Amino acid sequence: MITFISTHIDEVIVDFLSYNFKTIDCPGEILCFQGYIPEFSDIEINFLITGSGESRSLVALNWLEKNIKTHYLINIGFSDSTSENATHGHIIISTSIGNLFGYPIEWDLSNIKFSNNVNNELFNISRKSCYLGNIDFHVGKSISVANNFRTDKLKKWINTRKDILSIDNTGYFIGKYAEKHKIPFISVTSILNYINENNSDFMKDLDYSPNEKIINKIKIFSRSNFNNKLKVSRSSLNKFIKLFGKEFSSSIKIQ
Repeated sequence: MITFISTHIDEVIVDFLSYNFKTIDCPGEILCFQGYIPEFSDIEINFLITGSGESRSLVALNWLEKNIKTHYLINIGFSDSTSENATHGHIIISTSIGNLFGYPIEWDLSNIKFSNNVNNELFNISRKSCYLGNIDFHVGKSISVANNFRTDKLKKWINTRKDILSIDNTGYFIGKYAEKHKIPFISVTSILNYINENNSDFMKDLDYSPNEKIINKIKIFSRSNFNNKLKVSRSSLNKFIKLFGKEFSSSIKIQ
């Protein structure tokens, strides 16, 4: 089984009704669906949707550990870009993921510890999928940040680390879970915003449950622009997943 982990239902690029996915009974806010996607041949797919933030992510991963055996773990969803070359709809394939613990006043950009546990086979399949689909993509480091930037100055300060390509709020914890349980792992995200954009609503600055309407969290005058970016980013993920499924099915056999 392959488990895809996202923070929100909008990041999931599968129509569960069309593919007859079954809903798995979960505690609290957690959402989980299981079924099959044609591009993945006869490989069973599990979608775990956690909600935003470290605490929600850890609760969902604890439930996953006790209830579902997974052979491959893929973090998939949206992220915010720190590179002016990575605009909305571009794919980020993470080579390693770091974490800024605590609050912004405690952050030390020169001392970020990165987890280098990306599976080479999944990495190569991800990169090949982007080439085959002519999808704009970038390869490099990502970070997960649990707490909000709060000010524009902090947002620009993050950009001083030019080797970091994107920011989310859960990828690091999913990667550490995979590392602990020796599960092959990759993180692939689609850019929603560039971090230096004016009036941008960053995914990592929003607090939301798995199926809460994110648009209600966005300032009214920004909603149209946010929706447009959401469609572009989601379309890129959709295209990527279909190509990834075909390549994965032809390259890897799950015992």
